[in-house]
Amino acid sequence: MRRSSISTIAKIAVCSILVYGLAAGSADAKKTALHLTAGEHLLAAGDFYELEGTDVTYESTGGNLTCKSVIYSGLIGADQTNNEKTDKVEVKESRGNYNGGLCEGSLPLGGEIRQYWMGGLPLGQLLLSTTGKAEFKAAGEAQIKLFGVSANAYCYYGFKKLKGTVSFEEGGPAFVDFFQQKMKLKEHDAVCPKTMLVTTAFTSWYDPTPSANQGHANIPVEGAVF
Repeated sequence: MRRSSISTIAKIAVCSILVYGLAAGSADAKKTALHLTAGEHLLAAGDFYELEGTDVTYESTGGNLTCKSVIYSGLIGADQTNNEKTDKVEVKESRGNYNGGLCEGSLPLGGEIRQYWMGGLPLGQLLLSTTGKAEFKAAGEAQIKLFGVSANAYCYYGFKKLKGTVSFEEGGPAFVDFFQQKMKLKEHDAVCPKTMLVTTAFTSWYDPTPSANQGHANIPVEGAVF
């Protein structure tokens, strides 16, 4: 075999090794695990997890109606998985004041919208991903009802899923944000928009003894992606 041929084969072999090594390194560099911690504690299945709500806003797609509440405490749940690509939190309870919020703007309901009522966010499952995505899957359906001047004039909306983002800062708490997610019109006895948009956000907290503290968590949940 000619020396030039041997040299060519050697170069091909070296290039193949380099390419394989880079590919392996790239695979190793992929972030495939989300670690949720509270202080020095690594969250485990069954650990208390509280999602404290900051506010919730409902608005019509046309932008002429906005309903907002800033007084509610959010969702209570338990961590189901950790140290995986997607962390799962089971939502077991909805707490706080979701009802009686005031609205600004109007709809053709026979008058100005005076208030709204919401039966609380449904139970379900929250998914937090290494990619920064968050998703809330409802076991039932969230419900919001808008009331007009007439007691019989209303628009009734619902949703089963919210898609948003999760962000992690050193010291926590992890921040979950859902922005302008669609709610579909379910029932009505007046002219109503086909969709409303819901925006809400939560901070994440842990408590090692929730029963002793009436379920008010006090340790921020931090997140790190590996």
